[in-house]
Amino acid sequence: MKYIEEEAGPDAIVEKVKVQNYEGLYIAGKLMDGTEEKVLKVYQEDKNRLIEVVAMNPVLTKKDLLMIARNLK
Repeated sequence: MKYIEEEAGPDAIVEKVKVQNYEGLYIAGKLMDGTEEKVLKVYQEDKNRLIEVVAMNPVLTKKDLLMIARNLK
């Protein structure tokens, strides 16, 4: 896998991020029911593993999701 593809809504925030020297995506937006969702996805090609951290709690920030992903070994 060379890339991660994610469809986001028109008002969503989509940013490239870096976790443990791996590139990934951070997506923040609202679901159809208005619920706020934040997703961080990082693919570790050498380990053949996809890390996906999802937050439905508006209190959690992008920084929080990055910290959680960094601590996953």
